[in-house]
Amino acid sequence: MIEARVVIVLLGAFGSEGVAEETASAVTLLVRQTIGAEHVAKEEIAVTHLINMLRRGTPKGKENVVAALLKLCRGGGALTTQRVLKGSSIGKFVSDFVVYRYQESQTESCIPR
Repeated sequence: MIEARVVIVLLGAFGSEGVAEETASAVTLLVRQTIGAEHVAKEEIAVTHLINMLRRGTPKGKENVVAALLKLCRGGGALTTQRVLKGSSIGKFVSDFVVYRYQESQTESCIPR
């Protein structure tokens, strides 16, 4: 069972540069479960931390954040979806990320093996 305290501790770890990517991975795992998405959605600061990670994170961290935001929108309720959509320029970040990943996949597929 997921306790709310775990979510608060995880969200606090976003401030540490060394563990932010791992924190995004852990939040992604939590929000895959309905109860985890509900606990994360209850914390107003969660979406803010995830969007900040999307701005400044590593490519792998950004991938985890996009997955977490998607799961939050699906399982966190209407209020959480509104928070995600109201996040500053979230659409631009997501589109930039998708273009980046597409270009990266095209480059990798052209490398002879």
